[in-house]
Amino acid sequence: MKLEVIKISAVGFKGYKDNVGYTLGYRTLILGDNGLGKSTVGEEIAWALTGCNIWGNERATTDLVNNNKPKLTEVVLDFLLDGEPQTIIRRKKGSSNEVYWNDQRVTTNDIARDIFKNKDVFLSILNPYYFPNLAPKDAKQLLSDVLKPANREEILNELGYLKQVLLDNGFRMPETFLSDARTDLKEHEDNLIFLEGRKSTFVPVEVGEKKTFDDTELKKLRKQLDKIKNSSNLESELLKLEKPQQSTAELMELNTQEATLKSSINNSIPLQELLNVNYKKSRKDELLAEYKSKKKRLDDMESKIVKCDNCGNEIDLTKEAKEMLKKELEDIKEYGLNLAAEIKDIETKNAEVEEKNKKIESANKAKQNEINLELDKIAVKKSEILAKDEIAKKEYEAKKQFILDKHKVAKVEINEKVNFLKAQISAIEAEEREVISFNASIDAAIKQNERIAEDQEQNTIDIRNSKNKIEQLKLAIDAAKQYNSIKLKKQSEQIKPYLDKVEIQFEKITKDGELKEDFKIVYDGKEFNKLSASEKIKAGLEIANLLINIQNLHFPIFVDDSESINVVPELDTQMIKARVTLDKEVKVEVLE
Repeated sequence: MKLEVIKISAVGFKGYKDNVGYTLGYRTLILGDNGLGKSTVGEEIAWALTGCNIWGNERATTDLVNNNKPKLTEVVLDFLLDGEPQTIIRRKKGSSNEVYWNDQRVTTNDIARDIFKNKDVFLSILNPYYFPNLAPKDAKQLLSDVLKPANREEILNELGYLKQVLLDNGFRMPETFLSDARTDLKEHEDNLIFLEGRKSTFVPVEVGEKKTFDDTELKKLRKQLDKIKNSSNLESELLKLEKPQQSTAELMELNTQEATLKSSINNSIPLQELLNVNYKKSRKDELLAEYKSKKKRLDDMESKIVKCDNCGNEIDLTKEAKEMLKKELEDIKEYGLNLAAEIKDIETKNAEVEEKNKKIESANKAKQNEINLELDKIAVKKSEILAKDEIAKKEYEAKKQFILDKHKVAKVEINEKVNFLKAQISAIEAEEREVISFNASIDAAIKQNERIAEDQEQNTIDIRNSKNKIEQLKLAIDAAKQYNSIKLKKQSEQIKPYLDKVEIQFEKITKDGELKEDFKIVYDGKEFNKLSASEKIKAGLEIANLLINIQNLHFPIFVDDSESINVVPELDTQMIKARVTLDKEVKVEVLE
């Protein structure tokens, strides 16, 4: 891509209050005294395309506005993009910011996507001071992004047979492989020392001959012991002794009879209950009292005779009350007579019940006497049965004790024989255990020697494997060192054609052959912070030239203070040089 600015104009921008415009060429000089606005041309190009100042600061937009606070700040940039005419207008009015590309409103991201891609790359070309002033990590990242990464497979192929050595040892990340390989090497060397030290521990133990044991005498003594133990017939004699059986069935039958008789006592003929006549007698007394009260009221009630003024008839005012009382007295009398009859009937029935209850009580008493006689007979029979069982039990215990006493005497003799045989058997069994233990130790020694032989063989194999692995790792480490050396060489070859006195170091090889991250810019053998102003410009121009050719992005270069350099290197892109002169107005000279 090639971008060439052909015309630029601005209003309200930095020192330009009014509209100021310049026509630019492929090689252009901007001349004039200090403070006239020569550097503003570079700021205009940067702001129009990126929205930043020439140092990449987006927040510096307010600083680009003229001090008189104009209503409109605008930059119009006419340029050729790969030979095609283009126009970009960026304007700031109040708080609004607008960008137009060929009369179409766009965003800075649109311009970045279609033109400068990476803002840092664009500004590093436009402003030779930009890249050297980046933080080392940002500068390194920028170059890493634009440089073609060294092809891993190409480097491996240059190693010849060492390529397979690296791959066999898990070579993936060159940055960490050497460190990991040295750690593995140290582990294997330490392990080899340990394995060599173990060799002296594999000493077999002495193995004797096994002993034999004759168990003929032991079997004979055990047989005699079993015979003596089985000679006692105590258990058989005790089994022959019949144990007396308790008369349980008879006692259960008598208990059943006894329970039945006692139950029959409880089931005697029940007495009949007397009818309750007290309530009716109480009611009779209440009626009598009520009758007497109302009779007295009737007797005491005096007639009240009045004479009718119209007809002259006499009228008794108490007549109706007297008639009502008489009617009530008749009702009470009738109810009382009925109640008296009921009471008499109940008393007659109660007399009959009392007579029946006397007969029932007499019958129940006779029945209970009969049952008590039967219960006494049952109690006598139970006592006879229990006494009989107790006698049989005592006879059994006496016979049993006789047998036990007889065998107790014989047991003493048997125990003496048993203890003697056990002592003999125990002594012979001790000899047997000793032989078995000795032979077991022989077997254990044989197995131990077998394990020692296996461990010794495995230790020899492990030593051989460790030595092989150590040699393999040493070879892999040497191969990795060569890989790193080739990688650095390829990085240098990629950028070297575009640099003259500038050297850029991304990584360095340590004394151990490892690649360590590093970033350093050197110009003519001197570090960048020690360069003069002219040397810094020249270094920046070489880096701009590197970026132009690596990325094929031919952007304009704006060289400020170019008078500090006797000869400004000519690069294959548009170059605009600002130079301090005694002119009191800015002059633009198009050289070509």
